[in-house]
Amino acid sequence: MHTKTSLSSAEILDKFIQLTAFLMLLTCLVFAVSASTFIAGEAVAGYLNLLEKGLEVLVILTLVPMFFLIFRKMSLQDEASTADSDSFTHAVVRQSLSISFLVTLVCVVLLSMLSEGYLATQPLEFFMDVMKAIMTGVFSISFFALNWRINQASSDAA
Repeated sequence: MHTKTSLSSAEILDKFIQLTAFLMLLTCLVFAVSASTFIAGEAVAGYLNLLEKGLEVLVILTLVPMFFLIFRKMSLQDEASTADSDSFTHAVVRQSLSISFLVTLVCVVLLSMLSEGYLATQPLEFFMDVMKAIMTGVFSISFFALNWRINQASSDAA
């Protein structure tokens, strides 16, 4: 006989955070494709715009299970009590945000130097898309990498 296990509020919140990191990775791809349309030729730009629209639809489709997960399965009281928790997932999020901020800051300096030369003809929207892609991409990749590293360490210890 198969019994259904119910997730605790902390587990639901952790799943929500993991989906958010995945959503940020998809958003990174949207920004990267948007930035690449400025550099690509006319023939490729049309395909890139189509790819960008498809990725945007995928982002929206990812939001639906997130809202279902957080609003359907958690009461507001549970949400408030677990939001302040110091779970390892929250620690990974904080560390990933720090890494993302530092890498983005370094990339701002590098892009400002490149903007005077090769990229001088690019519009501001190109640079904004590049920075948003770097920021969201570094956050999500570092989140998953740190999460994986911690899971590996805990499984090795067991």
